[in-house]
Amino acid sequence: MIKKVAKLLVSVFFLVLAIYLLDWQKVAWALKKLDPYIFLLAIGISFIQFLVMAFRWYGLIKRIAPLPFVKIMDQYMYGAFLNTFTPANLGGDVYRLMVLRERANGALPVFSMLVRERLLGLLSFFLVYIGCALGEWIFRPQDMLSLGKSALMTGMLSFAGVSLILLMPFIVTPFKTLPAVQSRKRIADLLDSFGRAARFTSVSEFVSLMGLSVAAIFIWIAAVYLISGHLGLSIPLPLLGAVVIIVELVRLVPVTIQGIGLREGMYAYLIGLLGKSSEAGFILGVSSYLALSLSILLCGLASIGLSRYYLRNGKKVGVME
Repeated sequence: MIKKVAKLLVSVFFLVLAIYLLDWQKVAWALKKLDPYIFLLAIGISFIQFLVMAFRWYGLIKRIAPLPFVKIMDQYMYGAFLNTFTPANLGGDVYRLMVLRERANGALPVFSMLVRERLLGLLSFFLVYIGCALGEWIFRPQDMLSLGKSALMTGMLSFAGVSLILLMPFIVTPFKTLPAVQSRKRIADLLDSFGRAARFTSVSEFVSLMGLSVAAIFIWIAAVYLISGHLGLSIPLPLLGAVVIIVELVRLVPVTIQGIGLREGMYAYLIGLLGKSSEAGFILGVSSYLALSLSILLCGLASIGLSRYYLRNGKKVGVME
């Protein structure tokens, strides 16, 4: 309870700070430039990323918990909807763990795939940032220099994160053999889950899952890019991609509720560093994450539709539970 209150206070602090620092006449001007039809299109684009991530989840779980594709899509969409109400997007993970553990003969196999999903997400964030930053550095180095320490620190974090994730199977294995670990079954099982999560059965499996992860991130960047263009922010796509990844990584820090306040403030700060209007950057953050939130609500509606379809056509799409 104390942690939730503390996070709420931090979110309020960042929002109040933004209200104090920004010129709200410019904010109103930037808001007027946002076409409602463009905003609706951004919601639709944002929703597509959840479809892509649902395909990724199906690729991860189909061998462990064999269920019809429609059922797994239903569970993923409902889990995404639950993430709206829980910190760190853990609600959907807990839901999927609970509904799939019997089919997977235990919770640990499902937990391993949930960890693998998170590792794929982080790895794709790091790789996309490295690609965007290198592209900008080659063609427009002054833009990356404008981001200053934010770009440098994110680059260092990205290289360290990629190395750590790829080496995780070799890091976990020595710890599993320690007597102190083997004597504690829960810790041993947890390490085993992390080890299995970072170990793929084939290169083709890794490439296909990473392809879906990277595609989902670029779809989200495309939604933000669409909104930024109609706010008058002429920012090259790779540079905006780097900004989006920086904000996404910062909002993973659990100091606010769902990153509220922090993420909008980061957009204002980073867009300001690029010599653009901080007020437009703030509106970009607000409108982008509002579009994301509404697309998550669409996930809930999609889950209802998929659930009804499965109930009516269970014999056609697979064995009914």
